[in-house]
Amino acid sequence: MSVDQASSGPNYSLDNMRATHELLHRMSGGGLAVDYSFPRSAATSGAVPISLIFNNTTDQPITDVKVDDIDLKGGVEFSGFDLPLVSPGQSSQIGISINFKDTLQPAKFTLCCSKGRFPCKIQPPVGELLSPFVVM
Repeated sequence: MSVDQASSGPNYSLDNMRATHELLHRMSGGGLAVDYSFPRSAATSGAVPISLIFNNTTDQPITDVKVDDIDLKGGVEFSGFDLPLVSPGQSSQIGISINFKDTLQPAKFTLCCSKGRFPCKIQPPVGELLSPFVVM
């Protein structure tokens, strides 16, 4: 099973109806499931804010969740992260930002944790790269 976005399409969270995409399936991740969404909050210097949701579906703690082997094309910039612990049966959410530099090139990286190393990629839908424009 692929660790990239699920082929069945996005899911929608009920709290604010934003699409969530699967980054890492729990079976591929040894019990660690990771979803991501674009919260559409204010961006800084062209970067797109992204929310990562880590879900530990095991009865053991998952530790040292971090990014490694970042492979960025076309000048894409990625703010990494370090999550020390996801407790058993719990979820943790963190925010990152990726500056896709107006390109649809994915940000490819390896997600590392106590369960192993998992290749992942985040590719933005076209609409997420648009910035709001105020008309006066």
